[in-house]
Amino acid sequence: MNFFYRELGSFEGRTLMIVHGWLGMSEHWLNVGKYLADIGYHVIIPDLPNHGRSFHTDMFSYQSMARFLHDFLANHSCGKPILAGHSMGGKIVMTMLDLYPDDYQSAVIIDILPKAYPDLCKSGGIADLISRTNLSLFANRSDLLSHFKSFVSDKGWLALLMQNVSVEHQKIKRPFAATKRRFVKIKRRSILPKRRNNLLRWKSNAPMMAKYMSEVAGEVALSTCKLPVLLIRGDKSEFTLEQDLHLFSDLYQNSQIITIKDASHWVFVDKPAQFVKEFATYLEQIEQ
Repeated sequence: MNFFYRELGSFEGRTLMIVHGWLGMSEHWLNVGKYLADIGYHVIIPDLPNHGRSFHTDMFSYQSMARFLHDFLANHSCGKPILAGHSMGGKIVMTMLDLYPDDYQSAVIIDILPKAYPDLCKSGGIADLISRTNLSLFANRSDLLSHFKSFVSDKGWLALLMQNVSVEHQKIKRPFAATKRRFVKIKRRSILPKRRNNLLRWKSNAPMMAKYMSEVAGEVALSTCKLPVLLIRGDKSEFTLEQDLHLFSDLYQNSQIITIKDASHWVFVDKPAQFVKEFATYLEQIEQ
């Protein structure tokens, strides 16, 4: 079972684990992780199961992901770690806090709430697009991107989809001609293709994750929590609307909410400098 993760910083620092979102991967958080490692943290950034370089399964649930990561941290870190999670990763972190409230110091939730997001399950949505897309029908990444653009306008979602597609080059075998004694290679250049076949494949287990979108996008049932928890959100995000923020503050009684202007759901991409500043400032506060 291949579970891939990145580890940065000194083992002497407090452990901080960053959990990426749906179809994300650890490399998306590498710059943030390096910054936090430079200021003294022991940073762990996994590729979740079914994502990036990690193993695939045949199902998804927040409970199973929370237990898996908790067991991993219990065997891999010292003291009470700090958790951070974006989008789906944020819901996983919230589930970890709910199941094991005494095992963690704090958490940073990035642009997600524990509510349901039914629009993600609708026909024509991202999950539906993945389910209906047969990669074998596309000759190259450009054709596939054009196909995705017909259905998706958000640059963040487009980038995420394409980052999950790899190209495998398959050599085309040279044809043979039969003779009475043996098979010999045909030497006529006109029938020998110079290029290779390009096979597009999903890096992640995207079809399975699309199949379980109702679980991913569903509400997570949680108990109130007294741990200090920060929500960092983008003011242009459809995932953390102003009228829904009470769902977070009601759940986490010792919480803060920071809104970054001109940022979308991909707040750490849109405003990276401000994002890491707010993240680091909060960590400094809870360590005091």
